[in-house]
Amino acid sequence: MQAIKGEMLKYLASIAATAIVLLFLLVASVPLMHWFTAEGQQAALDNGRALWESHGITGYEFTIRVDSGAPMTIVVRPGEVVATAVPPGVPATVPAVFDRVTQAIEDAPEFLSVSYHDDYGYPRTIETDPDRGYDGDESQLEISYFRPLAANR
Repeated sequence: MQAIKGEMLKYLASIAATAIVLLFLLVASVPLMHWFTAEGQQAALDNGRALWESHGITGYEFTIRVDSGAPMTIVVRPGEVVATAVPPGVPATVPAVFDRVTQAIEDAPEFLSVSYHDDYGYPRTIETDPDRGYDGDESQLEISYFRPLAANR
């Protein structure tokens, strides 16, 4: 009986030791995961911006929605934004949307997801949540429509 108890204790001790090692590795990797995530987000941003700039688009129209606001269509011509009234906090140009992603990466929220347009490289969606334990601090931006205007070059 004692031999069985001794073997059982050894078995439980090995399971506990394995769990402690795994927990340590998980905790130690959290800062590294954030570093790789931020680095990956920056690389995706740089790639999207390079693709956008490679097209040389100076005139375009797009529909943007920020958070739960109504979608609005903005027309950008070289040197000017043509819109009735762009509310504060709504980026009125594609470069301003890129700036929003840059700021989000610098702010290092707990959650950041950005998708980029395959052909033009601009950010299509940006979702952030600075503190996942706190409701109401989430932010979303979506460009649902984009069209370059003639005579961009």
